[in-house]
Amino acid sequence: MKAVLEYKDVANDKCWFYGILFTNNICVIKENRRIDFRRKVTINIKDYYELNNLVRELNEKTTCGVSIVKVFEKSFIEKLFGK
Repeated sequence: MKAVLEYKDVANDKCWFYGILFTNNICVIKENRRIDFRRKVTINIKDYYELNNLVRELNEKTTCGVSIVKVFEKSFIEKLFGK
Protein backbone atom coordinates (compact mmCIF):
# COMPACT_ATOMS: atom_id res chain seq x y z
CA MET A 1 0.00 0.00 0.00
CA LYS A 2 1.06 3.59 -0.52
CA ALA A 3 0.80 6.54 1.85
CA VAL A 4 1.38 10.26 1.37
CA LEU A 5 2.97 12.00 4.36
CA GLU A 6 3.38 15.74 4.84
CA TYR A 7 6.03 17.43 6.97
CA LYS A 8 7.53 20.90 7.34
CA ASP A 9 11.20 21.19 6.46
CA VAL A 10 12.32 23.45 9.31
CA ALA A 11 15.05 23.03 11.93
CA ASN A 12 16.78 20.19 10.06
CA ASP A 13 13.68 17.94 10.11
CA LYS A 14 14.54 16.53 6.68
CA CYS A 15 17.56 14.66 8.09
CA TRP A 16 15.46 13.14 10.90
CA PHE A 17 12.63 12.31 8.50
CA TYR A 18 14.73 10.44 5.94
CA GLY A 19 16.91 8.88 8.64
CA ILE A 20 13.90 7.27 10.29
CA LEU A 21 12.57 6.09 6.92
CA PHE A 22 15.98 4.55 6.17
CA THR A 23 16.26 2.74 9.51
CA ASN A 24 12.75 1.26 9.04
CA ASN A 25 13.51 0.19 5.41
CA ILE A 26 10.70 2.31 3.96
CA CYS A 27 10.85 2.94 0.20
CA VAL A 28 10.29 6.56 -0.88
CA ILE A 29 8.46 6.73 -4.20
CA LYS A 30 8.49 10.49 -4.75
CA GLU A 31 8.72 13.85 -3.00
CA ASN A 32 6.66 16.93 -3.87
CA ARG A 33 8.16 20.29 -2.97
CA ARG A 34 6.00 23.33 -2.34
CA ILE A 35 6.79 27.04 -2.38
CA ASP A 36 6.73 27.16 1.42
CA PHE A 37 8.41 24.70 3.79
CA ARG A 38 5.84 21.91 3.40
CA ARG A 39 6.93 18.68 1.70
CA LYS A 40 4.76 15.76 0.61
CA VAL A 41 6.40 12.36 0.41
CA THR A 42 4.83 9.22 -1.09
CA ILE A 43 6.07 6.01 0.53
CA ASN A 44 5.49 2.30 0.07
CA ILE A 45 4.50 0.54 3.31
CA LYS A 46 3.10 -2.88 4.32
CA ASP A 47 0.06 -2.16 6.50
CA TYR A 48 -1.68 0.31 8.82
CA TYR A 49 0.12 -0.98 11.92
CA GLU A 50 3.53 -0.18 10.40
CA LEU A 51 2.24 3.18 9.16
CA ASN A 52 0.96 4.17 12.62
CA ASN A 53 4.25 3.17 14.27
CA LEU A 54 6.20 5.13 11.67
CA VAL A 55 4.10 8.28 12.11
CA ARG A 56 4.40 8.01 15.90
CA GLU A 57 8.19 7.77 15.67
CA LEU A 58 8.39 10.63 13.16
CA ASN A 59 6.21 12.86 15.37
CA GLU A 60 8.48 12.19 18.35
CA LYS A 61 11.69 13.11 16.48
CA THR A 62 10.67 16.02 14.24
CA THR A 63 10.01 19.57 15.36
CA CYS A 64 6.69 20.28 13.60
CA GLY A 65 5.45 16.71 13.27
CA VAL A 66 4.18 14.62 10.38
CA SER A 67 0.64 14.12 9.11
CA ILE A 68 -0.93 11.49 6.85
CA VAL A 69 -2.47 13.10 3.77
CA LYS A 70 -3.77 10.06 1.90
CA VAL A 71 -3.52 6.25 1.92
CA PHE A 72 -3.89 4.06 -1.18
CA GLU A 73 -4.65 0.44 -0.38
CA LYS A 74 -4.53 -0.82 -3.97
CA SER A 75 -2.76 0.51 -7.02
CA PHE A 76 -4.53 1.39 -10.25
CA ILE A 77 -3.42 -1.87 -11.89
CA GLU A 78 -4.66 -3.96 -8.96
CA LYS A 79 -8.06 -2.23 -9.12
CA LEU A 80 -8.24 -2.64 -12.88
CA PHE A 81 -7.47 -6.37 -12.97
CA GLY A 82 -8.91 -7.28 -9.57
CA LYS A 83 -5.72 -8.73 -8.10
